[in-house]
Amino acid sequence: MLKKLLPCLLSLFGFIPAASAQQSLLWKVSGKGMQQPSYIFGTMHMMCKSDYFMPPAVKTAVQKADTVYLELDMDDPFMLIRVGQLSQLPEGKTLDKIFPPKDYAELNRFFKDSLNMDLSVLNGFKPFVVMAMMAKNNFKCKTLLSYEEDFVKMAKAQHKEIKGLETPDQQMAAVDAISEKDGVKMIMRSVRETKETNLEFQEMLKLYKQQNLNGLYKLMEKNKDLDGYDRCCSINATATGYRRSSK
Repeated sequence: MLKKLLPCLLSLFGFIPAASAQQSLLWKVSGKGMQQPSYIFGTMHMMCKSDYFMPPAVKTAVQKADTVYLELDMDDPFMLIRVGQLSQLPEGKTLDKIFPPKDYAELNRFFKDSLNMDLSVLNGFKPFVVMAMMAKNNFKCKTLLSYEEDFVKMAKAQHKEIKGLETPDQQMAAVDAISEKDGVKMIMRSVRETKETNLEFQEMLKLYKQQNLNGLYKLMEKNKDLDGYDRCCSINATATGYRRSSK
């Protein structure tokens, strides 16, 4: 998602790093006609506890904000229900019908060997769910942390309003625009190039911890699949916004 956001945002606004360092994941948005600034912070959906960090400037930005925008409205009790509904394949379709028999068998072996589960458990779900589950194979730790969960906790503790930049239906519309053929191709590439995929993830994680946006952007440009299921998987870099409304 950062890949899609950066070209537009950098061209529309004069972006100033909200932190003192040149390299920053937190950006302040201000300009003509804006009575109050807003802030954007780029996140990775999941991260091992040993890698996780929360810049002090981000906490300050949340304190200044009136409203916290996440990718989805994580405060909506019906959001996860809707995501679950939209994640299911239409009646009559299953993964074993979408994947060629040899690919399905190879993918099932990968799930058993790497994730200790049978692919049949996901047979009624869309391919992007498979990709999301496979992304967990990049994490070699027991404890995973989420920025979104932390932001929800901070917002609630400070009585901030929580909203979503998109709805589940909007996100799924983008996923559904990917053809089944392309989806199968992306997934099987990840299965057959597990080592390369993991190295790409580790490079992304390294650049993220360095807060190197230019490096992240170049990596996304280089990667073949980041225009596909990237926005739905845990290796996706997304934007979290904090809005300071005028009162």
